[in-house]
Amino acid sequence: LVSMGRPPTSSRFGKRLLPVGSAIVVLIFSWAIDTRSGPETVEASGSPATVSIPDTPDQTAAPETVPNIPTTIASGEPLNRETAGPTDTTSTSTPPEDSDEPSAWAVSTVEGLTTEQLVSQLFVVELTPENASQSLEANQWGGVFLKLEEEEPAFATEFIAGLHETALSNSTGIGLIVSSDVEGGRIIKMPVGFLELPGLLGESDDEISSVNRRVAGELCGFGLNLNLAPVGDVDLLSNPVLRDGRAFSDDANEVARYVRLFIDAYAQNDSPIATTTKHFPGHGATAIDSHLGTAAVGSREILESLHLAPFQEAVERYRTEPGAIMIGHLVVDGQDEPATFSNEIVTGWLRGELGHEGVIISDDLAGMQAITDRAPAQRALDALTAGLDLLLWVSPDDAVAARNAVIEEVAGDPEGEIAQRVEQSAIRVLQLKEQLGLHDPDANRCGN
Repeated sequence: LVSMGRPPTSSRFGKRLLPVGSAIVVLIFSWAIDTRSGPETVEASGSPATVSIPDTPDQTAAPETVPNIPTTIASGEPLNRETAGPTDTTSTSTPPEDSDEPSAWAVSTVEGLTTEQLVSQLFVVELTPENASQSLEANQWGGVFLKLEEEEPAFATEFIAGLHETALSNSTGIGLIVSSDVEGGRIIKMPVGFLELPGLLGESDDEISSVNRRVAGELCGFGLNLNLAPVGDVDLLSNPVLRDGRAFSDDANEVARYVRLFIDAYAQNDSPIATTTKHFPGHGATAIDSHLGTAAVGSREILESLHLAPFQEAVERYRTEPGAIMIGHLVVDGQDEPATFSNEIVTGWLRGELGHEGVIISDDLAGMQAITDRAPAQRALDALTAGLDLLLWVSPDDAVAARNAVIEEVAGDPEGEIAQRVEQSAIRVLQLKEQLGLHDPDANRCGN
């Protein structure tokens, strides 16, 4: 597997980055209201699809310095999208697994992207058969999130194949992250007749491993390459968001065992498929649903003693296995905003102290009440400043507004903090894509 090396310290916009632990350091939870819908207050929107997908019925820091890897990246002129063909995305060299260097493919690919393309790689957006083609072609999203409960398996497979084809045919030639929620329990956003799954996908070590290997294979067969699971929350307070079998246990060591077996099972799939451990630093530390309002989770001392073990386990697994950690919209004592927007929590604690070098993804940024006190554009800018890499949106309209705001910020200050953060995150996202075989159309990958 590709090592999740640290991004370089030189910006494509010509400014050296600060060490980890500085203010501009290198650096989904499921919508739990209902198994079929995202946050109840948000509806995905967009125009009808126009490309060839099948007809469907109407559906509505650690105190260390990041190695200085010289990288000069010219911004260049935007590609002419009418004439520019896909760039050569084939990887020519990969660092060893214990290397701190980012992959050569990720760095060289960033060099060739326009600002618009670079920013788009950081967005995972919920799309539907009605709006997918138009939205993906117009915005070149780095990833999509799908809810497929109402679809027939054959249609879902063909639809997802069309998404992969659209992404590979755009001017970047970079493969697409295709994600969904398949946690077990009541959160299984997959087509009609999907596997009969036992509760939390197993209890004993053997059952957890065998069931999740089977699920990983099925998801990969549909063309998905990222599952927004496992849930790493320790449910000590009977949080309503963790009801009906989402949380594995009220014991942190038991949840850590589940997380380890879950991640390992996916890593054993014939084609690479990634997992997402959520919701750091622990949604089980509050009785409040972050879909509905501010969710305070107490002190760091409580979190570290009762809730952190599953996430520490995930950090270790993700050193070599493909995956991400999701930040919950959770307010830690001493913070005046959710962890999603806190550089101290995301960069200082998760990336710095715990040593997570891979991708950090947000929970939904569109409609969860814990974070809707600021406009979508500001949510995106604040999340990137905090140190997040992938921004998850169940509303394409909000995603477009946020994307445009980030592009404008980078264009207005090419040597500024957001410009540097965009580049750092893009390298991490592309390294994850390389692990998933999305750097090469002929690679072994899900949906190939």
